[in-house]
Amino acid sequence: MSEFTFYQLERDKVELMKLPVTVFPVRREMEKEIFGGEQVAFDLLLDELDVFLAEYPEYVERYRDTIGLLAYIVGIELGAEGYHDAAAHYLEVGLAYNPDNISLRTNYAIALQSLGRRDEALTQYEYIINDPEVDVTPTIWILAARLYYEKGDYMRGYQLLRECAMLLPEENAFWDFLAELKEKAGVEGTDYSLSDVHSEPVTRTIAYCSRCGAKIRVGARFCSKCGAPVKGRMT
Repeated sequence: MSEFTFYQLERDKVELMKLPVTVFPVRREMEKEIFGGEQVAFDLLLDELDVFLAEYPEYVERYRDTIGLLAYIVGIELGAEGYHDAAAHYLEVGLAYNPDNISLRTNYAIALQSLGRRDEALTQYEYIINDPEVDVTPTIWILAARLYYEKGDYMRGYQLLRECAMLLPEENAFWDFLAELKEKAGVEGTDYSLSDVHSEPVTRTIAYCSRCGAKIRVGARFCSKCGAPVKGRMT
């Protein structure tokens, strides 16, 4: 068993990141690598937490939300910097403890797609698409359709875009892509016209916290899980 020391993060970092748990286990040999620079190495801190929970699974429930949030933050930052391989790794760590976290899974799929790991990315997208509690989310559906297009599965790509038609009535690029997929899939008949799209109601998409991925209840001003303010309050 490894020897861990517990470290308390500074209050300003905790408040900025809104971490539910502020005390982290770190092996002595990793202390300088994590805390020795100008900034805390949160990616390495996440690795340490993962190692700790593997050895002490009785603490998983205590750290579950924290490791999910930390994985999301680290993964997003690494992905934005172009380190998609590392981003995929840390998002996968977060998913191991939070498999129902849609934000983690979506960004994991995007990281895999950026790495050219198309089949793995599609597995993640289809997991989300087939979740009965998730309404049509154009960004996810279009990214998946793009992968099916690249793989030559034009029919599946077309089917996914059709589900987005009522949500993107004035996006010309979307309609061009839909028309191209329809032609390549050999589908005959007419699609939605713009007048049809405007006249049909749009199902409200389930909202998720942009920080921790938890579902946001209607009318909420703050996420009930991590406390982050809700952008564009649901009504």
